[in-house]
Amino acid sequence: MRAEICTCPVSVVKSEPVLWNENIGGEELLYVRGNQRGRTPVRGDAVRDRGHSSGRYSRYSTGSARSYTLSSTGRRQNPLGPDGKVSSCLVCNSRFHWARDCPDAYENLGSRKDHSETVHLSLFMGYAGDASSGGKLQKLVEESKGCAVLDTGCSTTVCGQEWMKYYISELSDHECENVTEEKSSSTFTFADGVTISSVKRVTLPCHIGNMCSTIVTDAVDCNIPLLLSKRSMKKAKMVMNFETDQVKICGNIIDLKSSSSGHYLLPISL
Repeated sequence: MRAEICTCPVSVVKSEPVLWNENIGGEELLYVRGNQRGRTPVRGDAVRDRGHSSGRYSRYSTGSARSYTLSSTGRRQNPLGPDGKVSSCLVCNSRFHWARDCPDAYENLGSRKDHSETVHLSLFMGYAGDASSGGKLQKLVEESKGCAVLDTGCSTTVCGQEWMKYYISELSDHECENVTEEKSSSTFTFADGVTISSVKRVTLPCHIGNMCSTIVTDAVDCNIPLLLSKRSMKKAKMVMNFETDQVKICGNIIDLKSSSSGHYLLPISL
C-alpha cells in the first residue's frame, strides 16, 4: 500500500464534519470524520475509517437503543448497559454524560478555545432536598479551611469565593504575590439542578506535605469549600490508601483529615 502525503497549504484544507452514533449501550460507538452518507456499519463488523477516527471512540458495538434513567435526585443518567448497570463515560466514568460531552475528552478541549464546560458536582448529592443542608454545608466549609475536599465526582476543581478569600487572607505577602486570576466561562451544576457560572479562575499557591505547589481552581459565588477534582488528583498522580487514611503524592505520604460528614480533607496550607 502506497501512502500519499498532502502538500497543500493549511488554509485550503477542507474541514469535515464529525459523525457520532450514541444510541447503543450508553457509549459513543462511532466517531468518524468525513462523509458517511448511505453507509451504515454492518452488525458485528468493526468500523474502518482509514486512520481518520479517534482511537478512543472508534469501536463499534451492537445492541438496541435504550431509554435514559433518572438518579435518586431526578437527574437524567445514561442508559443501562448490557450488564444492567448505568453506562458511563469512556473518558471519566461519569454516569451523567458520554465522552462526546466530557470536559476531559481531548477532542472537546481542542475544540473549545475558551475551555468552557459544564461540570456536575456530585459531592453534595446527600444534601440535595434536605432542609437542613445549609447547616451541614456551612459546617463542611468551616472544617475545610486550609484544606481541599477530595471529590472524585467533580471533574474540575472549584471553590466558593468566601472560602477563597479566607484562604488568601492566611497567605504570606510573598505568597499573595503568586496569586493570579483569569477569566473563565465554566458553569457548574449541583445535585439539586441549580447551575452557576464561574466568576474567575484563580491560581493559588499551596503546601502539600513538604512540597510547595499551586492549585488552579474556578471560583463561584456560593458557599462551598475547595473541591479538588479527579482531574487534578490524576495530574498529581495521587494514590489513596483508605485503610490508613493517607495519600501518596510524588513519593510523599500525607495524612488526610476527615470532616464530620465523612469527606476526606487534604491539608494545603502551612
